Amino acid sequence: IHRKFSTKNVFIHSLEEIYKYSKELYKKTRVNNKKLCENCYLRYLCLGKCTAENLNNHNDWLKVSCNIKYKESIMKKLIKNRKKFI
Repeated sequence: IHRKFSTKNVFIHSLEEIYKYSKELYKKTRVNNKKLCENCYLRYLCLGKCTAENLNNHNDWLKVSCNIKYKESIMKKLIKNRKKFI
């Protein structure tokens, strides 16, 4: 596990500490805090991609790998599955 990905150690930290840290981490890594996603029309659908993947690929929770091809793939999935949402 990536060191930065670890949210605490159950053998060292209390459950209260783990819960508090996890909650803070969740707030910090929300899509609204990802600079690249700031003005993206798909941000609430993709949510800035996988946070763990972002950390693994860029050594940064908030750095996102996004491009037009990825956005097109989301749009295609939406169009393909539109009947499920109606």
